Amino acid sequence: GIRYYINSKTARVAASRGDIETAEKLMTENIQRYSRSTEVFTELYNLYTGFQLWDKAAELESTMKAAFPRSFANLDTQKARAQFDTYPMERRLSFYVSAWDFGQAITEIEKMEPLNLDQRIFLAKLYYYSGKEEDARKTIAAILEPEPENVEILNKIGSFYLNELFRVKEAMVHFDKSLSLNPGQPG
Repeated sequence: GIRYYINSKTARVAASRGDIETAEKLMTENIQRYSRSTEVFTELYNLYTGFQLWDKAAELESTMKAAFPRSFANLDTQKARAQFDTYPMERRLSFYVSAWDFGQAITEIEKMEPLNLDQRIFLAKLYYYSGKEEDARKTIAAILEPEPENVEILNKIGSFYLNELFRVKEAMVHFDKSLSLNPGQPG
């Protein structure tokens, strides 16, 4: 129903902002209302594993296997945790982003100093996704500061705004500046 959809989407936003308590509450409410749906259990389980709340995930795993033995027979929290501990940095970043744990992704990428251009733009994206718009804008400004007229950088930032954030106005500022500096660039 609509309540499930609203709770699910609101929980994702809360999780992306690092508010696990609110996300957990909303997902638990969905479990109480829609206890016959495997999807509601999977969402809460993914929240727990995504934010490395392994004990809570293991506890929920038991509940899930009791309620839906065939659906969750292969679920193994201990194995997932052991695998996670061996992931290389790039895979961990992908894991955090897919779990909406943007705060942890930011922490990990900031450890990678110095960052190349694509990594810095990715960091700005994470800031935007986590609701830290000012930090995102500062990151973009810092990228442009040493070379404010670099057409390649302007185009990458324009593409970022357009393709990742769907912010046409910000994208056009960068594309227009790029075209004013180099009107003959390939389209």
